Amino acid sequence: CSLLLRAKTMTIVAGGRLRQYRYWSEGTARLTTPAGEYDTVVWASQRDGSSRVSRVWHAPAWKDPRVQPLRLAAEVLSGSKSARLDRRLVYEKELVTNVTTFVDESELAGGFLLIATVKPGVDPAVVEKEIDAIVAELIAKGPTAEEVQRAQSRSLARFVRGTETLGGFGG
Repeated sequence: CSLLLRAKTMTIVAGGRLRQYRYWSEGTARLTTPAGEYDTVVWASQRDGSSRVSRVWHAPAWKDPRVQPLRLAAEVLSGSKSARLDRRLVYEKELVTNVTTFVDESELAGGFLLIATVKPGVDPAVVEKEIDAIVAELIAKGPTAEEVQRAQSRSLARFVRGTETLGGFGG
């Protein structure tokens, strides 16, 4: 596990340029949620010169039934003015310009990603502390019935729009 805790720098070609990204593990955690227990490694990253705060938690593979509650958590956390991260970080405290969460599903394993773009002049450590508190609250208490309803409505609306648009699902 000591290899996981060391910071790593990765060079990636993006937009025809070489870009440096730093990744480091913020440790391991066993999360107990209403959907089950998960052993996780929490990764953080930052591109040189970037004001983004990123977190990645390892998640189950795409066929695993435990992925669906993670999708719900992503919907509850971001994607609308009433979502927990958006409401607190973008609208109430005005610490970030945007925040997003999503599940990146793959055949062998997945990831739960959280990305926030910090406003100029705001200390990223303040944003990280707020993110930690919001995520911890969701893990401890779960979503409210209203949050579940809103998340289901947004997900269904996205699906319907995809079926009504030529190539709506990327095809």
